[in-house]
Amino acid sequence: AIDNCEDFLVVRNANKNMFWRLWCVAELGFASEKKRRVQVVGNMPPNTPTCGAELIAGAECSDIEDTSILADIVKSSSAFLAELITEVVKAPSGAVLDLRKRG
Repeated sequence: AIDNCEDFLVVRNANKNMFWRLWCVAELGFASEKKRRVQVVGNMPPNTPTCGAELIAGAECSDIEDTSILADIVKSSSAFLAELITEVVKAPSGAVLDLRKRG
């Protein structure tokens, strides 16, 4: 499905920091690797850290097997992932980040 999509939709929740979830970090890594557009909607919770690297470091998963797999995916994702997460956190709702135009 990821190979066939044109856009990734990031739905932020003002009550929960999505980047505490390792799945959300890994999925954005897929978007980065596949050079897709990322559409951002919703708002991040107040006082969310804006440093992507900090958010990646704090991301967790409740399943031990998934944690290992997702951590490997995040590590192999482009070095651009931390920067992309920072952009997603700071972006206004409705923003489109076009990764197709990035090196």
